[in-house]
Amino acid sequence: MLQKAIRRGFVQHALFACYTLLQLDYMVLYRRLPIIMVEDVHIHTGFCVLVWYMMTNLPPSNLLIKWVLGLVVFLCKQSMTMTYDFDCDLHKSIPADPFIWCII
Repeated sequence: MLQKAIRRGFVQHALFACYTLLQLDYMVLYRRLPIIMVEDVHIHTGFCVLVWYMMTNLPPSNLLIKWVLGLVVFLCKQSMTMTYDFDCDLHKSIPADPFIWCII
């Protein structure tokens, strides 16, 4: 529900789904939002924050809840998905190894 609401720009539905996920299982939201960013909108600077919270398994504080809800509103209002089809070359010092690409 959250992903479809963000994709379609339904702010109220996305906020409801986000807040519900925060109450039920915040780790699901920490894992899901970065995926939604990559698949449906674009990578926001909040990507790093969500990954750190996911890695530390920290429950959301009131401040984080407000921040995440604001992030969801921002993602809903983005009119265009960023394309990742540009030419990406690894730096010359990094070996062209598929495992390295997965880590990056």
